[in-house]
Amino acid sequence: MVVLDTTRNQRILLRTRKWWLVLSSLLALLILAAFFALTVGFSKYSVMSVISALLRLVPFVGESLGIASPDGKEFIIITEIRMPRVLAGVLVGSGLALAGVVFQGVFRNPMADPYIIGIIPFMTLTFFLITNNLIPTELKSSFSALEPSLWLFSLLLAIVIGYVAHFYSID
Repeated sequence: MVVLDTTRNQRILLRTRKWWLVLSSLLALLILAAFFALTVGFSKYSVMSVISALLRLVPFVGESLGIASPDGKEFIIITEIRMPRVLAGVLVGSGLALAGVVFQGVFRNPMADPYIIGIIPFMTLTFFLITNNLIPTELKSSFSALEPSLWLFSLLLAIVIGYVAHFYSID
């Protein structure tokens, strides 16, 4: 006969609800901050003009609700200048957070970051070598060749450091 520990199950359920509450609160805060970022800038717009511009992007919603279309300049600034920047900021920030979690998980070190591991100094060294003509010209024929080579050298360094960390692991 299996007897379920109801207090343990209740604690797990409470902990799960707590995490969902925290995550949904952080998501709501992110959306609020992104919306606020659309309203501020060199030319400040009201909340209603930002809402109307965003609703105009959704097909058939703006017309069916009878929302007045913002003038052309407002609409272009909000939707084609500010919104891509805000979305890029959100994506870059989440990517950096994910990279930090991966670093900390792979190296099993809560203090692990790109500076401690050595990726940032190695990227700096690579940038120095490329900009001072110490790398062959076929690798840096254009500025677009600079970024992949930095990523390639950084990836190589991360693999070497990961191998060394795994080889000399305490476990």
